[in-house]
Amino acid sequence: MVALALDVDFTPSGGEFRRLPSEAAANPFGGSLLSYNAAGFAHELVAGEPFAGITRVAIETAKAALSNGARFIEVIAGAFTITATIAGIVQDDASRRRRVYAQDDGTLGFTATGNTLIGCVVGVDGTKAIVACRTADLADGTGCQGNATLADASVTLLVSQLDKILVMTATAARTLTLPPAAQCVGRTYTVVTLGAFAITFDGDAAELVNGAATFAGGATAGSVNRIYSTGLAWVSF
Repeated sequence: MVALALDVDFTPSGGEFRRLPSEAAANPFGGSLLSYNAAGFAHELVAGEPFAGITRVAIETAKAALSNGARFIEVIAGAFTITATIAGIVQDDASRRRRVYAQDDGTLGFTATGNTLIGCVVGVDGTKAIVACRTADLADGTGCQGNATLADASVTLLVSQLDKILVMTATAARTLTLPPAAQCVGRTYTVVTLGAFAITFDGDAAELVNGAATFAGGATAGSVNRIYSTGLAWVSF
């Protein structure tokens, strides 16, 4: 994996223009794939982090190394297509809408574990793939798949609850145990808490959440907690 060293043209089409608050040290080239770090700031894509979009215009080096959020990165986000080189691409990958993962800000492939889901193959143009991309806020490429209500109890979240908005009216502190991250790679749980009590996320077995055994979500009414699987662990954003 080699990070981009110059601007690249993935020929993006569609999507929407956004200005994302930048990590202090971020200095992406034009066309760089972006992800969100654990604090929610955008930077050059790091494998396993939630997909944030693709850089429209390179940031001038002189404007880098400011504080987190002191400047913005102009990006294409939402639903859009790109044309990119993927080793071993064949027409059948488009027929099966094979999922595409990013290893860094410019390298795409089909290996899920530890990498970032960005979309799926919808066409093949010679030796290149046409990839329909979806940023992490569109929940695994399908957008929000509806709401569901969680019981007012400590429970283990189900794979079938991924990519939905899960609402819990908690009357006491609750713990939500996550399923194995490998079963959920590239997908997200969104939990809205309506009670003013802490919600704690606990990884399966020894799996980590934000680098620790557990992660304490918001404890105020209306808190929104988003937890994303890298295939090896979970991160909030």
